[in-house]
Amino acid sequence: MKTFRIISLALPIVLALAACSKEELPAEGTIPGGDSDKIRIAATVGDFTVEDGAPGTRATINDDTGKGSFENGDVIGLSVKWMKENTTAEPLQSLTYSNGSWSGCTTTWDNYAEISQEKPLRFTACYPYRKGTVNYTVQTDQSQSGNYEESDLLFAMKEYAAKPQDGIIELNFVHKMACLKITLQGKAAADASVVIKAVNIGYTMRPDGDGIDTGHVVGYITPKRVGNTFYAVIPPQDLGIGLQLAITVNGKTTEHIVKGTQGKELESGVQYPIELTLNEGSGSGDPPYSTYLAGWYINNTYDQFAYTLVNGAYTALTPPEGGVSATPNAMAVSGGKTYVVGGYFDGNDGNAKACYWVDGAATKLEVSEQEYIYHYAESILVSDGSIYIAGRYSGGPKNIPCYWVDGALTTLTLPDGVYSSAAKSIAVRDDGKIYVAGYHMNGSGGMRTPGYWLDDTFVSLPLPDGAVFQISEAMKIAVSDNKVYVMGTYKLNSQTYSCVWTDGTRSELAIAGSATLGAVGQSMTVAGGKVYVSGYSIPSNNNFKGCYWIDGICTDLNAPDGSWSQGTSIGVINGKVYVGGTHYTGFDNYKPCYWFDGARTDLDIPTGGTSAMIEAIYLSE
Repeated sequence: MKTFRIISLALPIVLALAACSKEELPAEGTIPGGDSDKIRIAATVGDFTVEDGAPGTRATINDDTGKGSFENGDVIGLSVKWMKENTTAEPLQSLTYSNGSWSGCTTTWDNYAEISQEKPLRFTACYPYRKGTVNYTVQTDQSQSGNYEESDLLFAMKEYAAKPQDGIIELNFVHKMACLKITLQGKAAADASVVIKAVNIGYTMRPDGDGIDTGHVVGYITPKRVGNTFYAVIPPQDLGIGLQLAITVNGKTTEHIVKGTQGKELESGVQYPIELTLNEGSGSGDPPYSTYLAGWYINNTYDQFAYTLVNGAYTALTPPEGGVSATPNAMAVSGGKTYVVGGYFDGNDGNAKACYWVDGAATKLEVSEQEYIYHYAESILVSDGSIYIAGRYSGGPKNIPCYWVDGALTTLTLPDGVYSSAAKSIAVRDDGKIYVAGYHMNGSGGMRTPGYWLDDTFVSLPLPDGAVFQISEAMKIAVSDNKVYVMGTYKLNSQTYSCVWTDGTRSELAIAGSATLGAVGQSMTVAGGKVYVSGYSIPSNNNFKGCYWIDGICTDLNAPDGSWSQGTSIGVINGKVYVGGTHYTGFDNYKPCYWFDGARTDLDIPTGGTSAMIEAIYLSE
């Protein structure tokens, strides 16, 4: 499977409109009609000029000089309004350009002999001619002939407090749209296509006012291609979460939010150059990261299978002999080997069993107490060549927390009065001390207390008064620079909160404005003194929205419109965040994917599968 990633980009924003050039004004005798009292027009055109080589839009733009001019047959709309009380604009007039002159203006200076500085005469004009106040949208497929040019809008406005000596009104036309210039570089650029996602394409033109009002019509735009550069004309707007692009190479689509565009205001008459470097990656070292993924898929009869993808190479995770329906829960990579922990069902009695795989080879995790027939493994790490796994075993409603080191079982001690407990994550300090995160309950359905075991002693972690710890959600533990970090989730007053305890001090993760029902953390790592958590937020409609947090600050992960999404696993490499997960529109059509540095890569569902999810991801150099 060949994929590509966006590995570098730049957004140089230039906020200056290039200098305009005024047309050579025709002599008075050449003005149609020859009436010196008639208002006559001379028009100039400005460009989106930032760099040479942009294709022309409305009228004719010289790429080398930035000068603009009109062509024979061009028609503009002209509105004239005396800016005094209780005065309306004259009916919109259409003027046609021919051989250096504009014909069709019926307004005369005699009608406005009393104009002044306080009550000037305002001229507004638009190109192309459009009558009245009308709602418009730019063309969505600007790659088709004429559509890019058709999407542009030129506008001019000038006020006069007295009649010019020659009676000629000089109108400087400027572009009211913004222009995106997206240049692709790298090996994959020649085979790539670009779609601009979820931008506002609508606007309302007011020819007797001061231009346009941006509307609220959202659409996708296929830009005009010139070599490996893509141009699009769009209304000025706030980009909100950022400029969203879908870039396709050889049938594989990656979605990307351009850095530096979050909350960016696109202005009229400005070209915004964006440079993206695309490198192919299929295990060849370009880009220089190896990608390890662990996931599961189901077929149309709901049989479940586990697998890994290492640089795109598929390996089935087959259960130990006699097992069915494998599930991966966590992954570690050490010494170039892939370690996955999870579970399966015994094909004879249907009981849940725990196991782990090393490069696809399965090993069953044993529990000596025969009455405890259900076994679960949740977390794995490799330290100094030893394999550490956290989990639990049970014989009914009562769960016993435990961990395995190289297959040897250790049962954790329960505090007095505890009815049930579970170990959910494991960490090992440099000196060999083992930390195991989990929870305990003081009765069936009783109080749930989160915490961790150190030296076989349970350390409780505080919750707000009235909060209920969510034992079905993920817990993660990490030890870094002698600090202990634990991630968990609780519910309070019908809202869900994800939090991180640092040496016992709890901090809630920020909830996005739309996430009225809260958020859930699913994975955590600590790097460079920062805490990274992935998971999802919960809007009022319960359509989960994948996201991640850095030191508690939330960033949404992009997904197809109308889809739910989750970020199930997170890591950091060279300061770049990667998240594994899924997006879906129903519980039987999960689509596996991962996000790297903001770009989403959709993965193929293994052959025979109908739905799949990535549960763990790891990147290494």
